[in-house]
Amino acid sequence: MKRIGLSFIIPNQYDQIFMKLFDKLLNTPSTWKRGNHEEILINNGEDLFEDASDILNNKEIQRYFSKKDYYPIFASFSVYFEEEGYPAIEINSLEELLTSSCDLVISIVDSIEVLVFSKHEYILDEVEKKYNTLNYTNLKYHFDNQKINFN
Repeated sequence: MKRIGLSFIIPNQYDQIFMKLFDKLLNTPSTWKRGNHEEILINNGEDLFEDASDILNNKEIQRYFSKKDYYPIFASFSVYFEEEGYPAIEINSLEELLTSSCDLVISIVDSIEVLVFSKHEYILDEVEKKYNTLNYTNLKYHFDNQKINFN
């Protein structure tokens, strides 16, 4: 069994959660595919990604995540580290992640549960360090032999 993911609970509040948890990752050349069902609100009730494409590079998505505080209700991102030419598709299960060119899946469910699944152990280690620094709760590990759906 190989550790392939983490899940934990974050405060139910407006914040810049993606910048806090994934600041190093957002500086890594990558492509982010937004999930089909997403609701991330900014203070006036508007959608954070109202005018955004479904596929963004790391610099583009970083601009959105650093604009202002936001409230993630549901969100899912499939992240690819390869150069252009890959099929950036939404990944919906652990099985799909393990058999695709996708490197990482990040989901927020019901405003408070964060799920991070990655083929790269160093990413999970970095997220776990951030989890400890930010004093979040209910850390759980997930392994490659589990059946897990991301949405």
